[in-house]
Amino acid sequence: MRYIAVLALLIAGAGLLWPREVPEVRDRIVPASSLSGDKAVLDVALFGSSLARRAEWPHRIAGSRVPCGSGAIAMAVEGKPGAGSREGLALFQASPPAAHDIVILEYAINDADLFDGISRGDSTANHSRMIAMLRDANPDVAIILMATNPVRGLQRLKRPRLTAYYQDLARLAEEMSVSFFDGAARWHIAGADRRSLPDGLHPDPAREADLYAIAMLTMLARIVIPGCQDLPD
Repeated sequence: MRYIAVLALLIAGAGLLWPREVPEVRDRIVPASSLSGDKAVLDVALFGSSLARRAEWPHRIAGSRVPCGSGAIAMAVEGKPGAGSREGLALFQASPPAAHDIVILEYAINDADLFDGISRGDSTANHSRMIAMLRDANPDVAIILMATNPVRGLQRLKRPRLTAYYQDLARLAEEMSVSFFDGAARWHIAGADRRSLPDGLHPDPAREADLYAIAMLTMLARIVIPGCQDLPD
């Protein structure tokens, strides 16, 4: 049945590779009153797919001073090619998550895959369970749900409802009082060509870091210190 669905998409929607309207960036920031920008080390962990594993932006952030504070950011990355929230949940179940200060979850892009992904309802349920497990490990943890890049070409045909999965993350962030990083809107605003998304799925790491690094550093700062204005250019 999935092959039939893909064939229908090829016939009816092959040209609809990008939204017709440029969306606004809809970040959501939930301050964490238990954290302090003066903490010697702010422990941040990113869990996700190959997008997380190959990303350059976490390395640009690592070691940075927390804006408005004096602490430094430590970044740990756990990225697995092909992983979606099903694999993320299995990872947490096999090895209970450590007590990080801030955790970023990046799995939606593979949840949306017609062949290897899962339904929107299952994706939302898995993210909810991961949030609960993280809070069990550390009730004061700050959590960021991350929408990453749009996709192009055949990868777009494999993920026809990717935008809906990202919208589900934004709604879940509101429902469970966690933060949301809107990377997808940043890509749409900046534009993406074949050099930016050479295989249609994985962004050029340097281009991605240009879009994400300062924006994510800003989000981290405002989670730790609400109202922080001492932000990088």
